[in-house]
Amino acid sequence: MFRKVTPLFFAWCLCVLPTFFIWKQLPSPLTEIAEPLKDDLKTTNSQIDSVQNFELIQQRNKRPDGYDVIDIGSSKGSGSINFLNDALNLLGDAHKKAILDPRTLGLDNDPKKVETCSAAQKGTTNHCKLADILTLTPESLNAISKRTISGNTYWHVLEHIPDCAFAEKMWIKAAALSKSFSSFHGPAFDNELSASGKTPTNFHRFWENWSGHQCHFNSTMLEHAITTTTKTTAYIIVNYGRIESTDYNIIVPKETAQNSHHYDSNIHLRKESQLLDVVLYEEMRGCAIYDDIHKQRLSLFSALCLYDALHGPRRTTGLEVQSCSFGKTNSIEECTQLLSVKVMDTIMHFYKTDLNNIIKIA
Repeated sequence: MFRKVTPLFFAWCLCVLPTFFIWKQLPSPLTEIAEPLKDDLKTTNSQIDSVQNFELIQQRNKRPDGYDVIDIGSSKGSGSINFLNDALNLLGDAHKKAILDPRTLGLDNDPKKVETCSAAQKGTTNHCKLADILTLTPESLNAISKRTISGNTYWHVLEHIPDCAFAEKMWIKAAALSKSFSSFHGPAFDNELSASGKTPTNFHRFWENWSGHQCHFNSTMLEHAITTTTKTTAYIIVNYGRIESTDYNIIVPKETAQNSHHYDSNIHLRKESQLLDVVLYEEMRGCAIYDDIHKQRLSLFSALCLYDALHGPRRTTGLEVQSCSFGKTNSIEECTQLLSVKVMDTIMHFYKTDLNNIIKIA
């Protein structure tokens, strides 16, 4: 494993390598990849025309009931529970998505949130369930899902856990229930300016002084959770949204009340404009893979997990790869490059795969 890579090299991996410029244009469909594959897409369309009814192809390739992803901490049911569905939408092939029929099971231990989540997902193939990830068993999952659980999502959840060691146990447990991947989103806490439960003594990112953020789950903790999961074969952790001075509205003065949000000069005390002693970031993303990385390609869902970790939120600028591991790579730069190539190769294969075989690559 390796830690930290420069933003310039990361940008080269995503923009200079053939077809990687697409990352700069999300969330539009990946038409740039599809363009040179028109012949393959025509073949797919001819398959549909030849049977004159797409429903026949769907029936022939119907997947069993169940779920592909478990989303821990689904809360309102408007975010991470939609990860797989949204990621497949980016690929821009409605027919293949329909055959894949992506489904996610949202889990939460708060009955009111499960109710809200269920209302938000009404009319979709996703569902929400009252459950505790630490007591969930493979047997209980098998009772409600005839599909193999490919992966799990922890998006803005682990920072709310009262104890960071407990948060790591949650990560490891979800990984044990997943065949291919684990996906992470959360606020960045590296180089924190105010420790959890402490009164700020200087400028700080506003979420560092939230009572609900009891575990400041940083990249070192995420890396430890990932590497403690022995079946991990590759991973990447990236911080996005570079913050270099107090001019950013994420930075608030020490006197700012607990549980405040972005700096507002009409509400908060005046703050001086100055450079920070350390570089901070806004959001941390990560993806751990459990596929056999010696195979030519990843599973499609694993590639989409890495894709999500690699492209980052559009609202932010500046990034730093905090840690990366892929086989016997010699540097974090090489690791980032190889993972990027693996993702692109897998997505290219998605476009080339015909409808009757698309389920096999998921």
